[in-house]
Amino acid sequence: MPDKNIFNVYGGLDTRKSFGIEKESGVISFDEAKNIDILGKSIRRCKGQEQKLQISGEAIKGIAEHEINGIKYMSVVTDAHKYYRIDDTTWTASEANDFDPGDISTASYASKFYTPSEATALIGLFFKSDGTKMYVTDDTTDSIYQYSLSTAWDVSTASYDTGKTLDLNPSNDPRGIYIKSDGTRLFLASNSPDGVYSYTFSTPWDVGTLTYDSKYKDIGPNFPSGIWFNPDGTRMFLSDGIGRYIYQIELSTAWDITTATWVLADRMQINATNNVRDIFFNSSGTKLYATVLSGSYTEQHNLSTPYEILSGVTYVTTSPNHTPYGQAATGLAFSSDGIKMYLADSQNDIVYQWDSPDINAAGALAPYFFQFQNKLVVITGMTDPFTDDGTTITQTGLYTARSVYGTCGAAFNGRIFIGSGNAIYWTAANSTTDWTTANDAGFKTDLNGTVVDMRVFGSYLMIWTTSDVYYLSGYDPSDFKFDHWSDNGVSSRFAN
Repeated sequence: MPDKNIFNVYGGLDTRKSFGIEKESGVISFDEAKNIDILGKSIRRCKGQEQKLQISGEAIKGIAEHEINGIKYMSVVTDAHKYYRIDDTTWTASEANDFDPGDISTASYASKFYTPSEATALIGLFFKSDGTKMYVTDDTTDSIYQYSLSTAWDVSTASYDTGKTLDLNPSNDPRGIYIKSDGTRLFLASNSPDGVYSYTFSTPWDVGTLTYDSKYKDIGPNFPSGIWFNPDGTRMFLSDGIGRYIYQIELSTAWDITTATWVLADRMQINATNNVRDIFFNSSGTKLYATVLSGSYTEQHNLSTPYEILSGVTYVTTSPNHTPYGQAATGLAFSSDGIKMYLADSQNDIVYQWDSPDINAAGALAPYFFQFQNKLVVITGMTDPFTDDGTTITQTGLYTARSVYGTCGAAFNGRIFIGSGNAIYWTAANSTTDWTTANDAGFKTDLNGTVVDMRVFGSYLMIWTTSDVYYLSGYDPSDFKFDHWSDNGVSSRFAN
């Protein structure tokens, strides 16, 4: 069965629909979205002739059609935590907001782990892009093992795929691994001998079909440990497992390691003094993470230019100490949305799952849109909601005022209403930023169940929770009346 996802699709000034989307073979299509299709990382429309627009190679999480000051726009939120405006006339996209969700300083152990009994000296770690497969390397058996996750990205649901293993000969000391996004190639950092090996899957992502390409490159540092590539395979990154450097290496032929050229000076220095092990880049190439074995933590660095570490790199922070849940981390991975972090502990031979970075669980949801006084309100679930008037992005200040990001919202009686957990919050009249004025702005925190959607019907605001349905009437906040119908709630995020 294809994966089911929900995109909140906003259309027009006073209507909103949410469409069920089937995703299969990388194609996502709206059922009724007026000739607008989402195909993986691009948007296609039929307006006289087919027009296709790709947005910086980022996967699209939500889309809104709306009008601001007489100009028609589409607004798009991507998995790289960016917000774009698409001009309906020119069919071009411009980045309007980069709502970086935070850093890894508040990462915490998720009380989930898996012990791969087949691997007795766990080192490297990698996940399939949809979170349903996990791969580890073992430097005792010199092998790679494949596991399936019955719940995507939940490492506690992993189980060994019987027979899905490969002796990584001629490597005698495998370290980090990187698998190409289409699952057809695997690259291995090795310590004996030092260098990089290349392998091919005849069936994507199936280790049982993996074969050595007879391609090896003695390149980079002594004791190479972590390995990564940019999306087009023309640049490789290797970490120095006993030092403090990460090297940037160019390939003249994409994905062919034998064409790599190593320059000793082409490297960056991490904040720690030594023992940088595995490395990981986020999907946009603007964040680099590195595990530090000697200090038992993970560093975060931000990159001003994607996949470029020779300049414009800023050290940000470190995670909390991994001990005891990954204290000897030699493998590092993140879920595709950045919400979960995984550590392969070579001391305990366990893969640990952490919640990371500074994003609450709502960050995994699709964004939510609605119109308010000629502005589009955007709720991302992972940062302060913001408004867009076609020119300027303005933060609402909800997080500062109430310490919540919100999951859904609506415009009602001249105010913005936003739901979060079992509460709703509203602004002062005709304001997008005032959440605290006495007798005007306010909140209600005792709803029965978690708020999942809200809509305006005539003079009523309908609020759905997981356990009930509420309606709100009245124009004066002091006269707001909340009533509810028991046992009529919905369990989906969007009401139907």
